[in-house]
Amino acid sequence: MESMFGAEPIVVDASPVIGLSKIGRFSLLQQVFGKVAVTREVRDELLRGEGRPGGVELTTAIEDGWVEVVDADANPDFSKLGAGEATTLAYASRAGALAVLDDDAGRMHAQAHGLRVLGTVGVLILAKRKGIVEEIGPLLDELRKHKFYLSKPVVDVALADSGEGPN
Repeated sequence: MESMFGAEPIVVDASPVIGLSKIGRFSLLQQVFGKVAVTREVRDELLRGEGRPGGVELTTAIEDGWVEVVDADANPDFSKLGAGEATTLAYASRAGALAVLDDDAGRMHAQAHGLRVLGTVGVLILAKRKGIVEEIGPLLDELRKHKFYLSKPVVDVALADSGEGPN
């Protein structure tokens, strides 16, 4: 998969799909990375029950070919995480992929295993750097309106990193 990170594959957990879909910006994943992967467990989580945020967007993206559904073998290193996070990190570990996930425990596991990780806010920052969005502040506000948890320090750092807030 070709991305702004070179030939590095990108694997996305459910939270970024849900958050970006809630604010109508799911397509940023394609615009920023090109092609991305989700594990079967993440796909199944997002398609469980009708009307789940991200389900329609994910189905369309799979049909359009820019999201690939991949298998990830169980990895005991990630057994304490939820199925989506565990398989996302297992795939990232096996494929040398950048893991896009927001879960704090998942991010700590990723970092402890030397995996590269980026969250939804990081996707927004990259979108701004690539000129895809003009400002991330309104998008962060929109995420918060949709009950997407973002701590004040995360928002402050993201705004400063994007040139939209104090340094």
